[in-house]
Amino acid sequence: MSPMVTTFRVRCRTVRTGPDGSGTVGHCPTDSPGIANEFRVSAVRPGRRRTRLPSARSRRTMADMSEAFIVPPGEGRLLDLGNFEAVVLATAAQTDGELTLLQTQSEPPDFGPPLHLHRDAAEAFFVLEGEYLMFIEDQQTLCPPGTFVYVPRATPHTFKVVSAGAGKKLNLFSPAAMVQYFEELAEAEAAGTVTPELLDEIAARSNVEVLGPVPKTYL
Repeated sequence: MSPMVTTFRVRCRTVRTGPDGSGTVGHCPTDSPGIANEFRVSAVRPGRRRTRLPSARSRRTMADMSEAFIVPPGEGRLLDLGNFEAVVLATAAQTDGELTLLQTQSEPPDFGPPLHLHRDAAEAFFVLEGEYLMFIEDQQTLCPPGTFVYVPRATPHTFKVVSAGAGKKLNLFSPAAMVQYFEELAEAEAAGTVTPELLDEIAARSNVEVLGPVPKTYL
């Protein structure tokens, strides 16, 4: 059933359509008082609603959205990094670029990366096992299991395992980042070609700036 269309001749005032006074409100198209104006006002018949289809832009947005997913315990993609391991739990492709999540594990006592910063992402840690000493700018904080740490983008930081046993933690990057870094480091470790100089190159490709020397326990 098509909507009702009514033509009015009115002086400057508001007109409502529909038998019960409801419907679309029409305003006089001129500010001049006393001049009659003719215009058309459409009203939807009572009891009927217009259905608006999503626009092409909305359909593209919905199509680009990531899907929900679950990574069961013990799964995820394992990367062997020599002195430690990383398990990839969420990638940029899976989260529509919102974040990446890795579990870094088997990090031995005194293990830690060089002082560095991330130019393209903030980083967060959640300690699962062992104890870490976190260095963020000029602060040092002891972080036992259950500790959450947030490091803003472009903030110098590093850490060191200070417990007698190995450390394990979650590393979250937002927006998505750093999976390429760990993939390239794993390839270099497997090929036996990793050096501090190569680490600098790998880091630069992932928008990481290395600010300090590379500890012997890292490579």
